[in-house]
Amino acid sequence: RGVRPRMFKAMVGKGHAEFASMRQQDALEFLQHLLDLISKREHALKVYDPSIHFGFQVIDRIECSQSHKVKYTDRVDNTLQLRIPMDKVTNAEQVAEFKK
Repeated sequence: RGVRPRMFKAMVGKGHAEFASMRQQDALEFLQHLLDLISKREHALKVYDPSIHFGFQVIDRIECSQSHKVKYTDRVDNTLQLRIPMDKVTNAEQVAEFKK
C-alpha cells in the first residue's frame, strides 16, 4: 500500500504554517524543511542522522574590487545554486512568462 503523497506532505508539514496547507509550495524549501526535521528528530533521539549525506562544504570567495583583497568563508549547505546566464537558457519563453 505505502504512504500516499498527501499523507506524507501532511505529516512532514504538521506544525509548519507554510507546509501544513494544501497550497502549492516550493520543492526546495520542502526538501530543506524535511531534512531539518529529520536532523532535529535524530539529534533529539541521539541516533544516526541520515540527512548528513545531503550536506557538503561550500567555500565562498569574496574579492574587494578596490583593494583586491580576498576573503574565504566556508559553510555546510545541502543545495547547490547554479547561475545560468539568460543567453544560455533553453526555455526562454517559460522564463519570460515566470518573470511576469
